[in-house]
Amino acid sequence: DANVVPSLMGKSLLSDFDRELDSQVDDVEAQERELMKNAITVNLSDYPKQTLPLMEVDLNGTPITHMDMTNIPYLHEASILYNLKERYEGRDGVPYTRTGDIIIAINPYRVRRERNQSFEP
Repeated sequence: DANVVPSLMGKSLLSDFDRELDSQVDDVEAQERELMKNAITVNLSDYPKQTLPLMEVDLNGTPITHMDMTNIPYLHEASILYNLKERYEGRDGVPYTRTGDIIIAINPYRVRRERNQSFEP
C-alpha cells in the first residue's frame, strides 16, 4: 500500500519535518490548482507576428498608459517598461506609477516644465 510509512523497530522513518514539508507542498500545489482555474490563455495566433504587443495603443497609435499597472491587460516586462516610460516622458509627465499598493517613482526630482506643477499618481 502506498500510504504505509516504512518503520524501523516501530519508529517511523519520516521525521516530523518531512511530514510538515509534505503538508506545505500539498498546500502550495492546491493553491496553484486554484490559481489555474482563473488563468487566462492568450492565443498568440491572434496577434501579428504571433507575439504579445509591447505596449497598448489606441486606434490612432497613441500609447495608452495606466496609472495602476495592475490594469495592464497583458502584463510582461516590455509592457511595464513602456508604461513607465510613457507616463514619465509622455503627455502625462508624471514620475509616479502605482502597482497595486506599491508606488514606483522614476527620478521625481527632475526639472519640471511648468513651475508649481503638481504630481498626481
